[in-house]
Amino acid sequence: MQRIRTSVNDVDCQRLRPPLFLSTRSVLQVKEYELKKGNFSATGNFGFGIQEHIDLGIKYDPSIGIYGLDFYVVLARAGFNIPKKKRKGGKLGHNHRIGKEESMKWFERKYEGILLPGK
Repeated sequence: MQRIRTSVNDVDCQRLRPPLFLSTRSVLQVKEYELKKGNFSATGNFGFGIQEHIDLGIKYDPSIGIYGLDFYVVLARAGFNIPKKKRKGGKLGHNHRIGKEESMKWFERKYEGILLPGK
């Protein structure tokens, strides 16, 4: 899916792939590597939004206007799809899951990010 819908009523979930692919690092540069602790979920994922798409370096098109984007990053270890297998599916051990604290430490270590207090 490469079409971006502009209507408020249209809800669309997209995976960004080339040529629209944006790296996580380039998106976090817009946020200046600062996220709130409330952006992280209990399952180790995190998400954030950007108010204007032109901050990412995408050209402005007067026919579309300015729109915001929401990004959601899903962290997973190798073997996370084992419970989803049809044949010989197993359980995911408690130690193999990613928690909120671990994902916050990963964000600070990988991107040298800053965690702000609050929701």
